Amino acid sequence: MISRISSLQSLVVLGLCGALFFHLMGCGVYVPTLGPVSMVQQRGQAEVGAIYRPLTMAEAYAVYSPVKHLLVAGSASKLWRPVSGDTDATFRQADVGLGYYTTFGSRQHWYVSGLGGYGAAVSNVRYQAEGSLSPIKDYRARYNPAYGQIQIGFQNDVCALGTALRLTNLHYTTLTLNGQHPTEPVGDLYLGTYLYARLGRGPIQFQIQAGASRPLPSAAEGTEYELNTSSPAFGIGVVFRPHLLGHKGNAPRIR
Repeated sequence: MISRISSLQSLVVLGLCGALFFHLMGCGVYVPTLGPVSMVQQRGQAEVGAIYRPLTMAEAYAVYSPVKHLLVAGSASKLWRPVSGDTDATFRQADVGLGYYTTFGSRQHWYVSGLGGYGAAVSNVRYQAEGSLSPIKDYRARYNPAYGQIQIGFQNDVCALGTALRLTNLHYTTLTLNGQHPTEPVGDLYLGTYLYARLGRGPIQFQIQAGASRPLPSAAEGTEYELNTSSPAFGIGVVFRPHLLGHKGNAPRIR
């Protein structure tokens, strides 16, 4: 019990330190999300997750398997940054997805999944560029992200570890800089790499996620940083697994 509490404290401290660092990073028009990383293993199982990216952002997602090997996912995200002088940033996104999953290994501890989805997002970034005499930049954007994600993980009765690779294509329906269309090329294809870890028995697990998203070289041709930016992401949260309510000890294994 003491070792578990110590491990949880380490996760929280690491999360807060990472969040403070990432909070100092710049903010782009495209805001990558951590998204759902599911460990659902059987028909009828579900997971509901809540992720807090300290100081700036919150995410929530739900994943369900209505039939064997099929995933249905949905997520929502919201970013807020306190107004500081002429600096402000807001963002919100919702998306849905479908995917496939399977397990393997002698005790079915290994997990692989693929997930594809589509969403809608609104992003506003307003700030004064370097130098007090520089003009204010005010970006207003609406876009639809389409993504494909592959994930591999390992879990036992106490913890889970894994990684996910996500390719996101952006379709901008609106994009303006100070009311005008930008003249610089806009990055619209991003590759994200993410790691996650979970700790806890029963229906509640604590989770930590970290990663980064960057524009692919073919898309990062512009000099406008806010339209072609690499972005780190870090979050801590909880995962609720309702199918384990009433179960004591280990999670049910796949037959």
